[in-house]
Amino acid sequence: MISRVFKAKIADGRYSDFQVNFRKIALPLIKSHDGLLSLSAGRLPDDADHDFMLVTNWESLEHVKAFAGDDWQEPLIPSGMDTFMEEVWLDHYDLFEHA
Repeated sequence: MISRVFKAKIADGRYSDFQVNFRKIALPLIKSHDGLLSLSAGRLPDDADHDFMLVTNWESLEHVKAFAGDDWQEPLIPSGMDTFMEEVWLDHYDLFEHA
């Protein structure tokens, strides 16, 4: 199982619009791909609407590559979503334990 961990710093005053567009644009795109096992999205509990994280768990690295394409090690940001983000980070983990 591969865990894809995406984090973003959201621009000041844009978190509400970001959340609406994330649910409308990004979630359907992600959920439409085979091999997706789970998805979790959130922010820091005491954050002033700046930090966002998305963890997706996939059956295999091949499924991640089918989702993200040749540049699978780079963040996949749907058109229009980049206007909300100031910085982004992405890591992949080969999970050996999951409950």
